[in-house]
Amino acid sequence: ALARQQHKLKAQIESLKAEQKLEGKNWVYLFYNPQSQEYKIGYSADLKTRRKSFQSVEPDIEVYLKIPVKSPRQALSLENFFHIEFEEKRMHGEWFRLDEIDLQKLKNFAMLLQK
Repeated sequence: ALARQQHKLKAQIESLKAEQKLEGKNWVYLFYNPQSQEYKIGYSADLKTRRKSFQSVEPDIEVYLKIPVKSPRQALSLENFFHIEFEEKRMHGEWFRLDEIDLQKLKNFAMLLQK
């Protein structure tokens, strides 16, 4: 089962890399809320405005990770992939309680997409 999951992940990475232009205006992001110690996995075409909308409610929200993608479709696909990958860590909505191993997986994924 793990080998199948790794194969799917590798195929997804290759597909995203083939389509991606890093200068794209779409982002898959990971926001961190230090108050709740939760991370939001989402996507937006305007990351700055998106962050400000959260900071109006939670001023300490920070951008932990951002991954540039080519299109809104690609952003939604990657966001959904992450939501499924970390489903067991979901607290509510799009907010997740992630540990260091999870965060490293996300960073590694982001680095692979940018190669």
